[in-house]
Amino acid sequence: MALIITKRPTGLVFEKNISDILIVAGDAETSVLFTLKVGTAVAIQETYKFDNDGNITIAQLNDIISAYFAANKTVVNGSVFTTGLLVDVSMSFDINATSASDNEFLVANDFGFNFRVLHCDAVMPETLNAQLHISQNFLTHLGNEKRTGADRNEYLSYVHLAGSEFIILYKVYYISGGELKNKPGKLISFSSDSIDKIITFDTSLSAIRMASGILTDDILQYDIWFTVPTLQIESYAFTYMVDRNFYRNKINFIFTNSFGVSETFTATGTLENKISNEFNLSITSRKYRKNTQEFMSEKSVNTGFITESEMDWLNELIYSFDVKLYSGGKTEDIVLTSSDKKDSNTNELKAFKFSFKSANEEQLKYNNSGNGIFDESFDPTFN
Repeated sequence: MALIITKRPTGLVFEKNISDILIVAGDAETSVLFTLKVGTAVAIQETYKFDNDGNITIAQLNDIISAYFAANKTVVNGSVFTTGLLVDVSMSFDINATSASDNEFLVANDFGFNFRVLHCDAVMPETLNAQLHISQNFLTHLGNEKRTGADRNEYLSYVHLAGSEFIILYKVYYISGGELKNKPGKLISFSSDSIDKIITFDTSLSAIRMASGILTDDILQYDIWFTVPTLQIESYAFTYMVDRNFYRNKINFIFTNSFGVSETFTATGTLENKISNEFNLSITSRKYRKNTQEFMSEKSVNTGFITESEMDWLNELIYSFDVKLYSGGKTEDIVLTSSDKKDSNTNELKAFKFSFKSANEEQLKYNNSGNGIFDESFDPTFN
């Protein structure tokens, strides 16, 4: 009896890129008892029969495995450690045959095999090697460059493999004495651990200023990358370009991307506020009275001009189920209600509009007290 698996997932794979499993029968097999485990939990155990062509195809494994991702986050010295988004999967096969006299089996690893799955809601390119990708890149779809500013939060995330120390390095490009200079250094290091996890750390301009000692106003750009000396791994550098433009409107968003980690975006276009209220009326004492109402405060914001790579990347913001506003160290849960995102291949400036509202059931809200239209940050001496 000969059983061959001609197609299966191997190594590390992205969640939406898990391949089908194709099993080809030999002479005597009639069915296969298939057991799939995620970690130690049995996710599925079923018997499959071969079709008329002698094949068994097991498809859409991601629908099963996705249910076992559970992000567990802890904050350690300002960085976020996330477990539960990288899982181990094992598969085993018990073969039923019409004849038990022949015991020749050609199945990988004694009738089973293992692979690993990294959470990712996006379908990645089929030719992309997941293991190589995470050893060379941070967990973002933006590419390797982003604009930032002095008042913006920035984060990068990477997969921290068990048993290895990861060192985060930087290089700052700045002006000193009228000359362009650069300064390399270590931003932070994360020691080896017994489990794999995803680490999200602060890459804001303020963090670079603290690490390098260079004044914010002098910094033009900075590069961030990680290295793993024991594995001889060094990632591609992620570059932050410091945006010195003045924007009348700046709305800061923080959202969970398709890898399950935090990223930020600052919209610099116009902001509109729409107040709507749907009334239900009733007649009381021969007069119309407002009986119930649905008060809604919805804001629409334009992204401001963005690059082509940012245009693609912001699909992550639109898709995200977890979006917040942040300002002055405070965050507010919001929900996106609509987006008007259109793109073309013409050589033109990119921008689009999207709308959102507070996630709070109570929509009537005042940002300032009744002591006037200015808050405590207003300078009465300004002229």
